[in-house]
Amino acid sequence: MDKLVDVIKIFLDKYFIPTIIAISATIFFVATYPDCLKLRSNTNEFLYYILVFCLVFLFVLSICKAYKTICSKIERSNAKEQHQQYVETEKRKVLEELWTFVDKLSIPNKQALFSFLRTNNTPIESSDTYASDSIFYNRDIMHETIARAIQEESFCPTTNRKNNGHIVIPIEHPIISIPVKKYRLNDSFFSLLKYSYGKYNRISHFEEDNQYD
Repeated sequence: MDKLVDVIKIFLDKYFIPTIIAISATIFFVATYPDCLKLRSNTNEFLYYILVFCLVFLFVLSICKAYKTICSKIERSNAKEQHQQYVETEKRKVLEELWTFVDKLSIPNKQALFSFLRTNNTPIESSDTYASDSIFYNRDIMHETIARAIQEESFCPTTNRKNNGHIVIPIEHPIISIPVKKYRLNDSFFSLLKYSYGKYNRISHFEEDNQYD
């Protein structure tokens, strides 16, 4: 019996709660079945107690591990759901900022955004000079590079009086180089714009803006 106590102490050091449960269950089992399957008669009392204790302990340990596994999966599932809710909340905040921004844009600017959506953000070439309220002027959402240059000659007519008449003399000016720029939306802004249109079928607070598509 002393050896059994020593064995139980080893289990208590590492698996306290499962061991307590196993001891209680072993006592109950041995009291109910003092010689189950005649194992006690065929071996000896000590080995019988050890066998019963080990079987009960393994059963209890399996239940504990199964319980921990289930709890762990539930916690991961809850954490994933909470994270998803957090992501959706943050996306909604960003979308609100996007929609408020697009609400204030002019019709040509909204048409330009839909043009980028239709072409999957294919760069647009232009030599125009844009005003400060244009999205093409906004470096926060637009990426700009110089694609090429157009060479143009400028002629300015002037007049000179002769014999009470006017003579128009064209004066040649130096060649002017006009840059042609490529414009495309920043990747982060375009991704948000595409997500908004794909999920909510709009890029502003007003679905009427879809008429500019």
